[in-house]
Amino acid sequence: MLKTKFLLLFFLIGTVSFAQDFDAGFRLGIAGSQVNGDKLVGFNKAGIIAGAFVSRKLSSHFSVQMEMAYVQKGSRKPTSEIDNSFYLLRVNYIEIPLMLQWKVASKLALTAGSSFGTLISSHEENEWGVFDSGSQFKKFEVSANAGIVYSLGDHWSFDGRYSASMTTIRPFPGVATAFFDRGQYNELIEFSLLYRF
Repeated sequence: MLKTKFLLLFFLIGTVSFAQDFDAGFRLGIAGSQVNGDKLVGFNKAGIIAGAFVSRKLSSHFSVQMEMAYVQKGSRKPTSEIDNSFYLLRVNYIEIPLMLQWKVASKLALTAGSSFGTLISSHEENEWGVFDSGSQFKKFEVSANAGIVYSLGDHWSFDGRYSASMTTIRPFPGVATAFFDRGQYNELIEFSLLYRF
């Protein structure tokens, strides 16, 4: 909790200090997530995204944006008529994405970058209840991000983004795995609204 408060304070100080050169705003959205390596398929775990950002124009076509956001990730296997097994994984992060935006049209920009995340909580359960798999989640995560930003007006924008872990969030439970299967990875499809002051 102390690390989270320190990061938030650092972010806000930076925003105020460079207010003349930077734009700032809020980001709010939803994400569909899955975990590669858990043998489940589909972005079935819904979560929220909430945070703030600062951005600066580098040229008429390029800008850079730094964010801080609370992001809910994980994996989910719902029950069905033929299979009553259930699984839910929640892993919640404070993330700091750094994104480069390339304006390709008057209202459209392509965006790409990376983010650094700190795990703040995790929860795992199945049809029998909450359990501890014995495999510890890693405290930090580095992800790659790519997407589009569409301007809806002077203050509002729509942000669609794909995000995937470049580092494992935890090793596979149990025995060692093949060379290319080194663990589990977060994967997200994100949809957000951005409000710029």
